[in-house]
Parts: sequence; structure tokens; C-alpha cells
Amino acid sequence: MFKKGQSGNPAGRPKGARDKRLALMLSNEKALQRKLVKMALGGDVAAMRIIADRLWTRLRPEAVPVRVTTASSGLAQQGAAIIDAALSGQLTPDVLRDLLSALADQARLIEFTEIEERLQRLEGQEPVAPWERRSDDKLPLRGRKRRAVV
Repeated sequence: MFKKGQSGNPAGRPKGARDKRLALMLSNEKALQRKLVKMALGGDVAAMRIIADRLWTRLRPEAVPVRVTTASSGLAQQGAAIIDAALSGQLTPDVLRDLLSALADQARLIEFTEIEERLQRLEGQEPVAPWERRSDDKLPLRGRKRRAVV
């Protein structure tokens, strides 16, 4: 164990020392910039890309609010309305994928809630919301070992 303030490698790099490559680059910064511009003007695509990356920020896609009219309340009908909106050009394919994924997640949540309520009715218990459960409620969770009751 090392004492506080004592290095594990006393012969190592001293505090505040700079990397030699960085020091060399910084000492020749203006010349390197001129050379890079000259190469870009000469048609070097890699040099052009370096300059473009430093001059202009990359455009990032922005999500805009999407309104899809779903007249029916069933999940299958809502999915069909979302697909129809995409086919008519109101939605892009990536937004279509995200909305259908969210709809599938909603279907799994509804299915889980229904199964949980059925199980609690079969066991003769009143359905309890997950946030209202006590910590001593025993739920079969994968990977969780049950403690022995003493």
C-alpha cells in the first residue's frame, strides 16, 4: 500500500510534464495549419474533411412532434393507423419504427398487468399496484434466491 502523496513509480513522469508529441505539434501549430490548408486546396480529400469538421458543426436530426389520428382504441387498430400514416408520407420510416416499438412495449405492459391481476385473483389476493407492494411480498423473480423462513 502506498502512502498518500507517494508515487507508486517514483521514476515515472513528473507532475505537469507534457507529452512530447503534443509539445511538438503545439510549437509548429501555425505551420501545420498552413500545410493543411495548402493540401486541402490541392485536392486532398482527407485534409478537406479535417478542415470541414473544424469549421462546420454536423447537423443532427431533430424530432418533430407527430400527430397520428387513431379513431379506435385497440392496439392493432392503432398500429394500422400508424402504418397508414407512414404509407401516406406523414411519417418517416425511423419514426414509424419508433412508434410501433412504443406500441409493442405498451402491449407487453398491458399483458403483464393482466397476467399479474389474474394470478393475484387465483391466489385469492386483491390486486396490488407494483409501487404499493411491501418489500416482504414474495414475487418469483428470476435470479433471486428466496430466503429461508425461520
